[in-house]
Amino acid sequence: MLIIPVLSEELKPLKTLVRKMLISLENDPAGIFELVELVGNGTYGQVYKGRHVKTGQLAAIKVMDVTGVTYPPPPASLNCQIRGERGLRLVMEFCGAGSVTDLIKNTKGNTLKEEWIAYICREILRGLSHLHQHKVIHRDIKGQNVLLTENAEVKLGKDWLELLETSDLWSLGITAIEMAEGAPPLCDMHPMRALFLIPRNPAPRLKSKKWSKKFQSFIESCLVKNHSQRPTTEQLMKHPFIRDQPNERQVRIQLKDHIDRTKKKRGEKDETEYEYSGSEEEEEENDSGEPSSILNLPGESTLRRDFLRLQLANKERSEALRRQQLEQQQRENEEHKRQLLAERQKRIEEQKEQRRRLEEVTGWSGAKLGLCALGTLFTSELLRQEQAKLNEARKISVVNVNPTNIRPHSDTPEIRKYKKRFNSEILCAALWGVNLLVGTENGLMLLDRSGQGKVYNLINRRRFQQMDVLEGLNVLVTISGKKNKLRVYYLSWLRNRILHNDPEVEKKQGWITVGDLEGCIHYKVVKYERIKFLVIALKSAVEIYAWAPKPYHKFMAFKSFADLQHKPLLVDLTVEEGQRLKVIFGSHTGFHVIDVDSGNSYDIYIPSHIQGNITPHAIVILPKTDGMEMLVCYEDEGVYVNTYGRITKDVVLQWGEMPTSVAYIHSNQIMGWGEKAIEIRSVETGHLDGVFMHKRAQRLKFLCERNDKVFFASVRSGGSSQVFFMTLNRNSMMNW
Repeated sequence: MLIIPVLSEELKPLKTLVRKMLISLENDPAGIFELVELVGNGTYGQVYKGRHVKTGQLAAIKVMDVTGVTYPPPPASLNCQIRGERGLRLVMEFCGAGSVTDLIKNTKGNTLKEEWIAYICREILRGLSHLHQHKVIHRDIKGQNVLLTENAEVKLGKDWLELLETSDLWSLGITAIEMAEGAPPLCDMHPMRALFLIPRNPAPRLKSKKWSKKFQSFIESCLVKNHSQRPTTEQLMKHPFIRDQPNERQVRIQLKDHIDRTKKKRGEKDETEYEYSGSEEEEEENDSGEPSSILNLPGESTLRRDFLRLQLANKERSEALRRQQLEQQQRENEEHKRQLLAERQKRIEEQKEQRRRLEEVTGWSGAKLGLCALGTLFTSELLRQEQAKLNEARKISVVNVNPTNIRPHSDTPEIRKYKKRFNSEILCAALWGVNLLVGTENGLMLLDRSGQGKVYNLINRRRFQQMDVLEGLNVLVTISGKKNKLRVYYLSWLRNRILHNDPEVEKKQGWITVGDLEGCIHYKVVKYERIKFLVIALKSAVEIYAWAPKPYHKFMAFKSFADLQHKPLLVDLTVEEGQRLKVIFGSHTGFHVIDVDSGNSYDIYIPSHIQGNITPHAIVILPKTDGMEMLVCYEDEGVYVNTYGRITKDVVLQWGEMPTSVAYIHSNQIMGWGEKAIEIRSVETGHLDGVFMHKRAQRLKFLCERNDKVFFASVRSGGSSQVFFMTLNRNSMMNW
């Protein structure tokens, strides 16, 4: 990163310091500057707050890994390059108030005052004017690259410069909209989709009419789509919005006071940070008077530097002592945990031997296909006795949100249930490690499967309809709340709700919404190569979002299909032959396809033999068919079709009774939960592989599955629920 000062004279002391350092490049650069703390991550390296060892002067230091990378020769004017063993280090002026994007986040309503925007735009134009006079463009004007010092001076930050004959003024107009509205246009859209729309859509404009005509005219002048008709930097400097500004000193005083108040609210009494994000409940500024001065008093910086140095030394000593205590405690905890696990493993081996002896005497209580009497699994007296023994044996509970499964696999299919009875209906669940996140009508809970089955309340008074854990992205995707919004929760925040060991995480909001979507009915996460798509069914529309990695780290809009003829109830996404994306969705009428590229929608299967509405249960994209063939399940049957609506097999999957829940499991089987039995069938042929019977009719609901374990819930009268899990050993499935 390179800091381009608006007033280059202000950097003379730092430039002089850097020149002195460059005289002796043989020295270790780490000995010239000390890295105080990490303050941000750039595209090509990490940015640290640094301090010159001899003078104590603060600087921003970007550490770049240049291993195996060839860079063009740096400009002669860049006198702040130091090469060390750990890579290239760029030393820059430290801008302690952060970026304009930070300023927006810390302002009430996420919008800046118009006079502040005018001041910042003018300073940006002054920096661009200097660059453009030398036939150089900035190429990346945005809120994150416009930095502020503690004295409310504006600086342009940039990762590299390039000699081109184009203009930065479109980006300036977009940045001005970001300062006015809190976010740039199309910010919630996936970058690939945004790049497609920008040249096709009309130029963005300010949404609100509250802004002055001068400001609106300035935006229109910047955002001229034909670059040859766009004004130059010098012409924009003469625009009334830039030219006719109020007292500059007054504006800078207001900005400095705002920065100081934000730091105070965050409790930063010692040092400022390069990037910060504080409370959005910022008080309105008082325009009258001059409550502070821009300039520091003589000697203040020296006194403050000495104080900070002493404070830093004390802080380092206390942190070293705390680290030693923490390491000792961790060693003791690890030893205690090893003992507990060894005891548990011993008990598990004993229980396995007891179960083997029971089975030798009584035989398996399931049944082979073809036998007329199928064993009753849920109410077996032997299993109840065994469960009682297991409950007695479980003396401990260790909450572990990233555990490994130490329970040995059984050679026989079995069903077990957890003792905990939930007071409200269980609607969904997802495995997190080996533990189970459970979503109910009234909240989100964690069922600790590594111990006694203890339940931890994570979120209360919020309905959770659907959820999936994406551990690789560190998020939990949900449909939740009264308005059925698509919310993404951070797993680190949920973990802290149990452990309470990170105060910084606890202060942050633990979730974000995906766009402004409400009334979500169903979604599916689909991975295609390195992209994770999120396809969402709404009341009369289908939306596709795609995961955008850092710096976005969220799902962003990719495609939208509104005003559909059939209302989607179930949705999936397939990739035909690795090339064509198609949405598959089920409705009360049948099953339909949307071609993502063309937007065309057509029917692939309408069960005309059924009068009235149908209930779609599942869409299963069949393996080894290049995404072309699927099994669609509805009512008490299923058919095999391809993405063009042709029947591919003369087989109709027929359930023994009307299922309340149907799910594909990754043993290449499909399961149906009825009121009297659980059926397991081959997904390729529809043939019955196995069945579990239960005495009392009850409503069962599939929750989730992983490897050979399938989780489901029972719902009793009054709304109470219990969680069951079924263990299916793949090698013994055909030996029932």
